[in-house]
Amino acid sequence: MPPPPTADTVLDLEARRRIVEFVRANPGLHLRELAARLDMAVSTLEYHGYQLVKHGHLVTRESAGFKAYYPGEGMDRRDKDILYLVRHEAPRRICSHVLLAPGCTPKDVREALGI
Repeated sequence: MPPPPTADTVLDLEARRRIVEFVRANPGLHLRELAARLDMAVSTLEYHGYQLVKHGHLVTRESAGFKAYYPGEGMDRRDKDILYLVRHEAPRRICSHVLLAPGCTPKDVREALGI
C-alpha cells in the first residue's frame, strides 16, 4: 500500500489533478454531480476530495446533507453562497422571480412559484 499523500505529492495522481481542474472550472458542484461528470465512483471522489481538502487544494461546504466543492483559493464566502443558491432549483427560481418582479412580497413569490 502506498504511503498517504503529503502536500508535495497530493497532486502526483492524474485523478486528483483532474478533480482540481474540474472544480476550478465548475465550482459549487455537489459530490454526486461531480462524480457523475468526472465518471468517477462517489467513494473514490470522496477519498481524493478528502486529500485535496486536507492539503488546501479544495474546500467544501456542507448544507442540508449536500457537500459541494470549491477551489481552495480565489473564492470568498459570498461567492460560494451565490453559487450554492443558483445550483439549486428552488432558490434559483425565487431569486429569478425577485429580480424580475422588484418589490414583490413573500406571499407574491409563494403564489407565483407554488412554493
